[in-house]
Amino acid sequence: MNLSLRLKEYFNLLVFSKKIFCKPEKKDILIFDSELSEFLIHYFNKEKVHVLDNRYKQHRNQKLNIFILFKMAIKFKFNSYEYFKTYLNYVRPKLILTLIDNNKTFYKLKEMYPKAKTMLVQNAWRSADGDDIFKNMDELLADKLKCDLILSFNNHVGKIFKSFLHGEIVPIGSFRSNHNIKKNLKEKYEYLFISIFRDPNVMHECHFDLLRTIN
Repeated sequence: MNLSLRLKEYFNLLVFSKKIFCKPEKKDILIFDSELSEFLIHYFNKEKVHVLDNRYKQHRNQKLNIFILFKMAIKFKFNSYEYFKTYLNYVRPKLILTLIDNNKTFYKLKEMYPKAKTMLVQNAWRSADGDDIFKNMDELLADKLKCDLILSFNNHVGKIFKSFLHGEIVPIGSFRSNHNIKKNLKEKYEYLFISIFRDPNVMHECHFDLLRTIN
């Protein structure tokens, strides 16, 4: 990344983030990434949950804790790894979970704070195409990433996650789809086709993986 682009990212971070000056409170549950966090919060006592933002480069109004930055400055360490590690040591959660399953930073949290259990909830269909999480498996295996519990769509994709995370697999289908209440409506159509919104160039491979999973 060139210097001008990096300076622009830091500028956006400092100017457009929502500044929090008090130290993080201790909570039993920490949700990593506010994206889709509402689906997870629904199942917990909100008083026991803390949501940690991490999309400072992509979105505005992400919460940035100035108290944590001050603690980092004392140690002369300025990087995202140290920010999250320091943050976790103040929240001291028993469980860390996320619905953003393609963020490698989440898989490093176990190393940062080994006292907590980490839980991944698969959010979308994953493949080795484009910038998806399974694209560079050699790199994932070399990074020694960890996650205690993997709630996957099925056993097939769960085993792929397990190959580089070494956690326990629990196939649950789509968490977000299961979140919706099934209604007893009068049948209108005999068949219903649902698009998976994939690039036509990779559609064939996705369908092959799906058929292999079913078989």
